[in-house]
Amino acid sequence: MSTRDTLIEEVVRHEWLYSVDLGGGVITPGRFGPPNPQIKEAFGQVDFGGKQVLDVGCFEGQWSFEAEKRGAASVLATDYLVSDPRARPSERGVKELPTFRLAHTILGSRVEYRPDVSVYDVTRLDRHDFDVVVFCGVYYHLKHPLLALSRLRQVVRDGGTLIVEGPVIEGSREPYARFFYHDVLAEDRSNWWVPTLSCLLEWIECCYFEVVRVSGATLQEVRSVGAAEAPGRRPVAGRTEKIVRHTVLARAVTRKDPYCVLPDEDLERFDRG
Repeated sequence: MSTRDTLIEEVVRHEWLYSVDLGGGVITPGRFGPPNPQIKEAFGQVDFGGKQVLDVGCFEGQWSFEAEKRGAASVLATDYLVSDPRARPSERGVKELPTFRLAHTILGSRVEYRPDVSVYDVTRLDRHDFDVVVFCGVYYHLKHPLLALSRLRQVVRDGGTLIVEGPVIEGSREPYARFFYHDVLAEDRSNWWVPTLSCLLEWIECCYFEVVRVSGATLQEVRSVGAAEAPGRRPVAGRTEKIVRHTVLARAVTRKDPYCVLPDEDLERFDRG
């Protein structure tokens, strides 16, 4: 039996959240099913050939390996797994996902894996020339999504591409976001914010990106949101939110921003005003 066959036998011993194509017709049994078709379509709109790519919140590397297959010159896959119970210490003493490492080995991948870098700290990578930044399935898990977008703008070159994917509140055209702290979205306490689509687009735009393309809405499901017990708070009935997911392509720009009088210190250099 070949080394690859032996490694593939190990695939079934792990729990996979995402479906990673390992080649030769082998795809990991991801809990979330086939890859998001919106993100695949967005990838098809981007020329990865010879590009420098940053994948933020890479988890098992689904999109990192896809960018590599599409001809990226280099891919840096980052995540922050300090408190993730599925992570295990690596030889370097850094916690990493064994599923990412297994897929990486089977694919013979050259993707650089940094599972100890928060999106808030991407500037310490000392890289400011990424051509493509993949930011899929992340912003709603962040307490500070605008800070994250500001930090990402600092590491992508002018004209570079940002791919953003995540849930939005369906139906409203008003720019607002629901915050989840006492209430819990989808029984997942790692969810903090869900914006409306117009709010998400303004988040992106105010961080010196120009929205190029927005995918059609894909209904995720009607989520039941129940109030968690909290000291001094009376229990309230749960509510439902109709959630859809969008994928947004945006271009990094330097421009005069008529809507922002005092740009963040992080973003001053991108403002021509």
